[in-house]
Amino acid sequence: MRFYQPPATSSSKKAAGCMIMARRTGRFLMCKRSGNTPYPLTWASFGGKQEGFESAEQTARREAFEETGHKIDGPVEHLFHFELSTFSFDTFIATVDDEFAPRLNDESEDATWMTLEEIPENMHDGLRAILEDKMTVNRLIKHVESTSGRRCDFDRIYRKM
Repeated sequence: MRFYQPPATSSSKKAAGCMIMARRTGRFLMCKRSGNTPYPLTWASFGGKQEGFESAEQTARREAFEETGHKIDGPVEHLFHFELSTFSFDTFIATVDDEFAPRLNDESEDATWMTLEEIPENMHDGLRAILEDKMTVNRLIKHVESTSGRRCDFDRIYRKM
């Protein structure tokens, strides 16, 4: 299992987001990015750039609220860290009790609750990086199965490079 460790060097641009899962269904709220954003019309979780002195977790919570209208009050779990020389992104899992209807902003043109197996191939590169990492996919499956009781199919989730 990979545990989060802050990078030794600091990237100039930092961002964070979260995958929001409903406990009762084991499904995740995913958004289809609008045509006027980077990576247009791809499916992604919710997130964005860090502001001021926010921590990655604070950024993920704020971005989730700004992009869904739903405040993440409960605990979040760090899932994945992606680092380039000029950019870093941290993804968390936030679990809510029930699915809700999001209030989207102009960054998304659609959103839907889906299982990990249902995530379409036209996904954001950040989400693809998560689903191409075996250890992270195993952690996602463990979280879904232990939290919701819904069984997951590793072979339908794991995206081989």
